[in-house]
Amino acid sequence: MDRRGEMVELIGRLGDGPEVGMVAVARLRDLLDEERLFQVGEARRAGWSWAAVGAAFGVTPQAVHRMFAWLV
Repeated sequence: MDRRGEMVELIGRLGDGPEVGMVAVARLRDLLDEERLFQVGEARRAGWSWAAVGAAFGVTPQAVHRMFAWLV
């Protein structure tokens, strides 16, 4: 199963009680971190500026540059 399919499956488990939900949230966090890295890399390879990436995340260009400059 790909990352996005796993996310959809995990979201479906969120209503299954706190024990299952907490495990799902922890895994979703990891998957979202992976997806965020992938998307930032794709955006930069597509020519997006750090300002555009920052705007998409609601942070400054400097903040996203500090977090992701190592990607590209």
